[in-house]
Amino acid sequence: MDAATRALTEQLSDSKSAKRRSAAKKLRKSGDPDAGPALLVVLRKELEDPRTWETQYQMIMALGHGGHSAALEFFEALSREGRVEMVQVAIGDALFRLSGGGNGDLRKAVEFVDRAAPELIHGAFQAMAMERVIPCDVTQAQRVVDYGCSLELGQNDWAVIWLLRAIPGWPQSLVEPLLRHWSTVSFADQQQIHGAVELARRQKYFKWSPL
Repeated sequence: MDAATRALTEQLSDSKSAKRRSAAKKLRKSGDPDAGPALLVVLRKELEDPRTWETQYQMIMALGHGGHSAALEFFEALSREGRVEMVQVAIGDALFRLSGGGNGDLRKAVEFVDRAAPELIHGAFQAMAMERVIPCDVTQAQRVVDYGCSLELGQNDWAVIWLLRAIPGWPQSLVEPLLRHWSTVSFADQQQIHGAVELARRQKYFKWSPL
């Protein structure tokens, strides 16, 4: 563990939530796998206080970005507890990453769709877009696209937004039904969906900044 990572892992135990959150966000950005064990220890304690959900979000995201596979079983259990929305989103994101999603395996996203778990789906699609994932299994990809086509405006809009942001590199024949379905949404109806459709049609990826 280098000196910078060591200092940040020590800061994870600060008495102030904002300090802990800042450290977790920096570890998320670095993606240093050496921080994984310390992050998992502090996260277990952090989860005891629902008021610090923003800090919990960053800790979970840091574990996912760092590829800390030892957290996988813990996250699987957490995913069924019904935590606050953004914590569930982070769990979905991390589970997708830790289950091979970055290599094009969409099975975790498909699992969440089958479970009808909107926040977990949101998280998985978010990770899929951030990593610019190209699916390696057309059946999995079709299931994800079919889910996006099954929704209407107001039904898990952020999952739709991230799915549209994920598909610029996917085969056009696969994603065209999804683009047609959402192309009727005007800028006035939903700015983010409208913009995501426009970018996807141009096969351009969205430039994002970590929350």
